[in-house]
Amino acid sequence: MIEFIQQQILMPFDAAALLWAALAALLWSAAARRKLLSLGAGVMALAVLSHWLLDFLVHEPDLTLWGNASPRLGLGLWNRLDLALLAEMAIAGAGLAWFLMRVKLTSARVLTVIAMTLVIAALTYAGMQSPTPPPGATLPAITSLLAIAMIVAVSMWADKSR
Repeated sequence: MIEFIQQQILMPFDAAALLWAALAALLWSAAARRKLLSLGAGVMALAVLSHWLLDFLVHEPDLTLWGNASPRLGLGLWNRLDLALLAEMAIAGAGLAWFLMRVKLTSARVLTVIAMTLVIAALTYAGMQSPTPPPGATLPAITSLLAIAMIVAVSMWADKSR
């Protein structure tokens, strides 16, 4: 299952982290009509790069920083699925705690955000426990897009109370 996810779904998007970060900064700058070296462009680049840093924990040494010429990096926690899931859940929990400490939400909205985080964690856990890979990349891609849509919808709704 892990090999399928690595080869069929993630790898085309995880390569060359610095190039993706630079592209995100450039696109943000163009869309916002700001200078490339602005704070917003830097935040966008760091947001993209942070994804690579989190992938670094779980991937085997197959991630690159600037393309095929760069060294292959990764700590390989996916070889120990229990540790990989623990790390992912700890990071998600820390992010949730950090968010909830910094925003003022009604108790209903706090509970909804927590519930959404738990649903995403459960889906992640269930997906990683599957003994066989999906028949193709379409189902995992659709599931990921639906999860992202749910995260965005709940986040927009929760933000309305601020």
